[in-house]
Amino acid sequence: MRMIDLDIFYITKGNNSSLQMQIRYNEIINEFKRQIPANQLLHFNPRDGWQPLCDFLDAPIPQKKLPLKVTSGEIRSTAWSVARTAMQDHLFFIILYFGTLILIGLYLWLFY
Repeated sequence: MRMIDLDIFYITKGNNSSLQMQIRYNEIINEFKRQIPANQLLHFNPRDGWQPLCDFLDAPIPQKKLPLKVTSGEIRSTAWSVARTAMQDHLFFIILYFGTLILIGLYLWLFY
């Protein structure tokens, strides 16, 4: 949640009033529209269902209903999954980092 708060802060340049956030959102959308060719950009609204997204991606329409609401539990689960994957991918460096810190701490404790 802290990351989302920071994102909103940086996007709105510190002014996170509802009106300012809407103005900034529209500015970002318009900037995308100026920089990306129309045939490569999809402004997707989940309420439109799978059809526009699948047409854009040239993919079959899934049988599963498009989820319109995400629970906090699903967000938390996804965040932990991403964090766990990142830690597993970098486990060697994490162990090396903390091992080095522990060894330096032991050295300082024993010899100073």
